[in-house]
Amino acid sequence: MGFSGSIEAAKNFEINDDHKISIFANYGYSQDHTQVEENFYGYDMGTDGTLHTTADKYGTNAKTKSSYYQGGSFNVAYNYLDVLKLKYTKLYTRNALQTTRVVDGVYGSNYDHLTDYFLDWEERVLNVDQLNGEFDYEVLNKKAKAEFGLEYAQANLYQPNNFNYTYIEE
Repeated sequence: MGFSGSIEAAKNFEINDDHKISIFANYGYSQDHTQVEENFYGYDMGTDGTLHTTADKYGTNAKTKSSYYQGGSFNVAYNYLDVLKLKYTKLYTRNALQTTRVVDGVYGSNYDHLTDYFLDWEERVLNVDQLNGEFDYEVLNKKAKAEFGLEYAQANLYQPNNFNYTYIEE
């Protein structure tokens, strides 16, 4: 089960036939949720080398996963008489993943009845700023062009709340 949506907009401006400004922006959001329950079985081997016919380790593994995404970009472009062109771009994305897992059954090296709870939250963030440009000019009656670009990018991983609880039933 999930949801997603996005929106975008663009606009161009012209000032005195000399200056042109273009603006473009978009934003998107989505989320998805899944749940799966599995049974697991583990068979040990006897000292004589034969596999046990009944499971020595067994239980259930219930997993729930929720993923969230949001991101957008923003562009502003400036053009002066096709001589000077500048463009700024902003990109931002955030991906988050929340998982819970409950493992209940007989497992481990001592064949104890265990219940494990795994609670995880993870976010990945990308933040980018970029400026590009070009300048047309003449040197000794020959056309020339200077191009440049600057970029700052930062990627982060956040895992603020990852927990594991184990209970032994006696």
